[in-house]
Amino acid sequence: MQLIELVELLYTAHRRYSSIQVRWTYRYSRTVMRIALERWEKMEGGGNAAGFLMSLEASTDEHTESGIVQKEMEEVRRQVWWQKPSCWREERTWERASDTLYILCDEQWWMFSKNHLTTNAADAERWSQAGIHVEKSMGTTEISDLTFNVPLLDPSFLLGTHELEPVAETVHAGRPAIEVRGTWEKRIDTLHEAYFWATADEYRLLVDKEYGILLRYAAVIDGEEYAVSSVEEVIYDQPIPPETFVFSPPSKS
Repeated sequence: MQLIELVELLYTAHRRYSSIQVRWTYRYSRTVMRIALERWEKMEGGGNAAGFLMSLEASTDEHTESGIVQKEMEEVRRQVWWQKPSCWREERTWERASDTLYILCDEQWWMFSKNHLTTNAADAERWSQAGIHVEKSMGTTEISDLTFNVPLLDPSFLLGTHELEPVAETVHAGRPAIEVRGTWEKRIDTLHEAYFWATADEYRLLVDKEYGILLRYAAVIDGEEYAVSSVEEVIYDQPIPPETFVFSPPSKS
């Protein structure tokens, strides 16, 4: 694939599907993440790297009866259902934090975590009666606010922040893909979102050849992939049942 074709693919990715169901895993190395964040903190415009470093250090060790065990790899599992234009469901599972469910549909939204529900829905009190702590909110959320934090769905931001080079063709998660090498343009002092870490030596990307989303992206330091998001399953353009976007608290295990 020529670079000009890749540019068009990335730029139009978010318009190439009417619905998407995607499941992926994000993993990172604590050791190498510290190096990346220390680099970022030293740079002008380093943002909240210091705060994240403190959080990373605080949660690094697991205490067991036999002492302290170093846990090197962290993993977050995420899943999104998006029926355009206005219905979104996201589930996030993180070993060190509570599972989170977020639903937005036709301007009503629900965020549920650890038996705590925040919502702007009119029927909020029914969940209080069900033993869930409910916080009513008058705030609004836009689909664009949610997609911004899932960069694999709209990778057009890469065109303004990275030098890109198509390398080869491959297959990932059953999808034909373009392998792309990316390097961050250091003159740019902000990034798209937290999972796309700055200060890496390079980024290894897999772009869906037909739809343009990122099927995989990895940040690399000294030849080691230290932060990786990898799609495990993706379904395009299939109608999503309306009940997917109706809030119901997960069953207690």
